[in-house]
Amino acid sequence: MTMLSNKEIAVVLDSFVPGSSLSLLDALRKILDSARPNQEVLALPPAAALPGGAAPPAGGNGPFPPPRNEPGTEMTTDEIFERLKDLNLPQPILEQATPVFARAKYVVSSPKAKAKSDSKIARPFTLAEREDGVRLALINVPRQVFQKSIIWGSLADGIEEIDAYVRFVSSDNANKVTPGFDYLLSSAGQRGKKWDFIPWDWVNDFLCGNETAERVFRLPDLGRSPSMLTLNDLKQTDRKLIKAWLSDRAGQPGTVKPGQRLRDLVDQADWSKEASKKVAGFGDDPDTLAFQVCELAIDQDRFQPTSHPRYGDTYLGAVLLALLPEAGSADRKQIAELIERYNLISRPDSIGQLKKSIGV
Repeated sequence: MTMLSNKEIAVVLDSFVPGSSLSLLDALRKILDSARPNQEVLALPPAAALPGGAAPPAGGNGPFPPPRNEPGTEMTTDEIFERLKDLNLPQPILEQATPVFARAKYVVSSPKAKAKSDSKIARPFTLAEREDGVRLALINVPRQVFQKSIIWGSLADGIEEIDAYVRFVSSDNANKVTPGFDYLLSSAGQRGKKWDFIPWDWVNDFLCGNETAERVFRLPDLGRSPSMLTLNDLKQTDRKLIKAWLSDRAGQPGTVKPGQRLRDLVDQADWSKEASKKVAGFGDDPDTLAFQVCELAIDQDRFQPTSHPRYGDTYLGAVLLALLPEAGSADRKQIAELIERYNLISRPDSIGQLKKSIGV
């Protein structure tokens, strides 16, 4: 243990102002951390551990490395951005976690997530994929991220394209987030994202073999997971079904022309003005209309930008959802099953509309 010199003690006392929010111990710790970073210094307990204060957090329990940033340690914004270049679990933890995940039927890898705004920016993260296709993305961030809202936009942009159950964790031993960050997660849910925060104590329970991955990371149970198919997996037989439903809608008897019927349908589905204009030029033959509207919906893929009220849903899912109210009971069930099979909608309000349409 290094003894403090009289000069060092004087510096600490001069920096301490009675009645301020900075305690004497905090002042001492701050001075020593900055003035003598490479020397062994007197170990001081957090101010909260003093008589009358709350017990300090344990930190670093279990068989895994202690946090890289002890509670209370400040990081500059630049330092945080530097850490966010790699969202992986630390290598020692990753090496110990891989066999634990393997026993739970997950394969661990470290792909890169390309930023939505700039594909040249790619950050590695930890992906655990279960044998039935359930994908768990672990986004490891410094604990200070949860207090700095200036970081959140860049972080969200960097992981927006990850198609998985995204779980924020902090190997810095963080066990809670701020209300603001929690609101960020809720907002992502409104876009159809599956983002959540998992306390590090829970992660440790899983890595120590005391808990299951499904309970800790809030995942569907093995064998009960929803379909992982997407629009890209749409089979030709299902395309034919969709075109038949659209053709039936376009060719309904009445004074309204087929082209107008499908234009009304895509307007109900909140298609963009550009896409709606294209439908207006498709003519009035029901079969041709149905084919072209279906292909256009597939080509448009998902609603953009993020500010769009249907962001998170696909164009095809939205138009099929608009078909439901007037469809017969047999068709309604088939349409709903197809929407769910290919995950064509993901917004909570759209899912609620689907359930209401089929009486769930």
